[in-house]
Amino acid sequence: MRTVAQSEGLEFIDNSETTRRALKDIGADKASKNDAAALIIDFHIEGKRGLGVTAGNFGLPTYQIALGFTEGVNASKARRLANHLIQALSQRWRVETVPRATGVFPMSSCAGKPIR
Repeated sequence: MRTVAQSEGLEFIDNSETTRRALKDIGADKASKNDAAALIIDFHIEGKRGLGVTAGNFGLPTYQIALGFTEGVNASKARRLANHLIQALSQRWRVETVPRATGVFPMSSCAGKPIR
């Protein structure tokens, strides 16, 4: 994500440590489906005028991450960013599209096992 953000001239933000601390402070790290609070991922790509991507795994198994895209005022730039990011991530990981208005849930078909 960092490389894609840089190549698109956008800001990459890693809020993972801040999110880990906040979850620990309120005791929510124990309620997570993650095996360890240390594995919380909270990444963002931010552009101008509402363009962005968030990536996180809170509430999902540690080996799954959900991405959310916002297009802001420039739909074509948002589509280019989404395609670029999905293509880059697909080089290493399995990427699936979640239909709108369905929510993100752990994948039942994933052969991976949680890290213990």
